[in-house]
Amino acid sequence: MKWSMCAGHGPIRGRRYADSHAAARSDDDTRPSQTRPQPRGPRTPRGPWGAAAAQMTGGGAGRTCYPPHDGEEHTMTHTTQPDHDAQALADARRRAAAPAAQVLQRGMPVGRVLRGDTHLEYHPFGDAGRGDTTPGGRIPLALEALTGLLPEGPRREVLAAALGCAVDDDLALLLGAGADLLGDLRVVPWGAANEAPGADNDASGAGSPVALRIGAHADFTDVGRAYDPQAIPGVQRKCSAVLAGNDDQAAVEEHPVDTGVPGILKVGDPDLPGLVANEARHLAVARTELHIPVADCIVLHDVAGTPGLYLPRFDRQHLDGTVVALPHYDGAAVLGIDSADKYEVPTETLISALSEVCVDPGEAAANLFTQVAYSWLCGGGDLHAKNVGCYAPPGAPGFQVAPLYDVVCTAIYGDMTMALSIGGRRKNIRQRHLLSLAQQVGLEQSQAWVLLRRALAAARMIDLRATVRPCGVSESAIYGAERELRSRWYEVA
Repeated sequence: MKWSMCAGHGPIRGRRYADSHAAARSDDDTRPSQTRPQPRGPRTPRGPWGAAAAQMTGGGAGRTCYPPHDGEEHTMTHTTQPDHDAQALADARRRAAAPAAQVLQRGMPVGRVLRGDTHLEYHPFGDAGRGDTTPGGRIPLALEALTGLLPEGPRREVLAAALGCAVDDDLALLLGAGADLLGDLRVVPWGAANEAPGADNDASGAGSPVALRIGAHADFTDVGRAYDPQAIPGVQRKCSAVLAGNDDQAAVEEHPVDTGVPGILKVGDPDLPGLVANEARHLAVARTELHIPVADCIVLHDVAGTPGLYLPRFDRQHLDGTVVALPHYDGAAVLGIDSADKYEVPTETLISALSEVCVDPGEAAANLFTQVAYSWLCGGGDLHAKNVGCYAPPGAPGFQVAPLYDVVCTAIYGDMTMALSIGGRRKNIRQRHLLSLAQQVGLEQSQAWVLLRRALAAARMIDLRATVRPCGVSESAIYGAERELRSRWYEVA
């Protein structure tokens, strides 16, 4: 197996659910209970990302070999072994059949979820739905924040089939795979807080089993197509994973990657050639040039040459010899909107909402504006409400913007639009729209120009052709993307 270092973390989500602009829905997070219709059917992503996702569950689909990403590499042999067994799956099915769930945060009960005839109901305990902005506090928790942590598309179908429940049964899916959710939340059967996986290791659930332990002779064929004991949001083929074995540790000791914490393994797709190299390059440049936090990842290849990104989770850290879960909320959770609406909130609303819950709103707004500018200048069209967030690292005085994750040039796949509207538009965005965005989120024009020029310099460092052409992306697709990028660069040059 070959390894190379890059920076980045975070699930790649499905493409556009709708193209129309809509304002974010505001939910009353402090009401006694929240309800939502339970049967809503499987969520089918649209656009180029959704088209690829639709092929994920095709049995025996041929795998495409990709050349290794350019950069420093280490040749190794690895294997992928499941970290769960038949008994663990049987236990998950038993939990999924429970009539009610208890929501835990760092081992403490904060609410319960009940299944009604037509609705799910979430009842927060005491002040759990009010929250504050200290690392030990909580952002107002809506039911959508929980259901938004479930997988989407084919991986949701795989999970439902493994648990023996309907694909639209959110409660069963949360009970079956919610013992180690992203962030510090857990969902367990009512009255059974200590029986879920990981309960004996850590009140946060951070010791739960993962789908794969990566050892020798890696094969990514079943990634995203087999049962995963952890609910990993998004559509792309991915799974929970951890590096195991002395050889693994020796290979990454010289790099700042924590192999002792669980991670996420994301793999490419034949319908999106060069996806792994695409993301790896954009994240690597972001880490060195944008002056904002960007989490780590490792590019690796299985025995067939199929690439994948292993991403140590930034919401898991070692503390006093134990892996603990850190509070983390994506933008959709902060806004209290459903995952299906992650493309329907204006960028202005998203940045403002996330900035308000951070301990330094000005710094947060500058960080998020930088992410938006970089994504636009790189031809990225998937920076939606679930691809940005906030978290509370140990020792921090409050929430701060989570490390940048999931920035990909979607223009090479034919998508020339932004995921979220800026100034009411998703395409043909001009300099004035970006400056207006900066003003609306509280940034001075001079500061906005500094951030724009920094993002532009970073975007220009990426040789798109050299990054994706060896992976099979057509000349016409690259030419179209480069032409679009030159137009955008001209706006802020």
